[in-house]
Amino acid sequence: MAKKKLNSSAPRPGRSVTDETLNTADLPPAQVVVSLPMNSANNTRNLDFAKYYGKCCDVLVYACQRVLEGMARACTESGGKTVGPTTIVTYFQNGLSVFIPFCATMAAALGRELHLDDIDREFMDQFLANLRQSLASPTYQKNRYNHTKSVLKVMAQSGWIAKDIFPLNPFPHSNRKLKGVTALSEPERLSVMQALKTDMRTIFRGSGPLNANELTVCLLAIAARTGINPTPAIELLTDCLQPHPIKADRYVLVSFKRRGSN
Repeated sequence: MAKKKLNSSAPRPGRSVTDETLNTADLPPAQVVVSLPMNSANNTRNLDFAKYYGKCCDVLVYACQRVLEGMARACTESGGKTVGPTTIVTYFQNGLSVFIPFCATMAAALGRELHLDDIDREFMDQFLANLRQSLASPTYQKNRYNHTKSVLKVMAQSGWIAKDIFPLNPFPHSNRKLKGVTALSEPERLSVMQALKTDMRTIFRGSGPLNANELTVCLLAIAARTGINPTPAIELLTDCLQPHPIKADRYVLVSFKRRGSN
């Protein structure tokens, strides 16, 4: 395969020496799969970029792959205190799965390989226009854009693309268009709580290790009682119950919140 140099030397805002770490001489790379840490709440363990190479935007695909590799490595080294595996999967499946095919379409329209310098404000405006032309809901469009932006911002911080390419508030008042989940009525809530109470009594009377169904019941009971979010609930440690600092007959439930890193 012939070597190709797709990195432009033209000056651009935010360019830094870290550009040298993005070797685009031989693409696609030998390794095209990003491996995720095993503590992910999502079942996905590998992100395969193979299908995105060979469509005249290899340098962009490689840059995206490098960003997710860096996120996965930082997650492992920090013990999950940085961007978590589930979030990385979301960036790949709900962001790049839309953005990279758009880049391939733009490369075909230009009739040449797509360069990193092509990712500018006009390019992002065209990407937004493409999202708006779809039949997807405004919430879908906003999520796809935000997940893509999270990856591109890391590329900008590394100096691989310009920093001033993102329009301000491209989805104004989008929160007003989102309908929240309807809460359970009081009779429904009482019915759920009664069912949980019955199942918990059965569990308390038993002995030995809990099966998957019993663990799920316990998790739902904890969530109903505390309002804990799904990911912190799933990642509760075996020592999550700590003695109450004041009341001897009580315990404190300790969980980890990724966003606040505490």
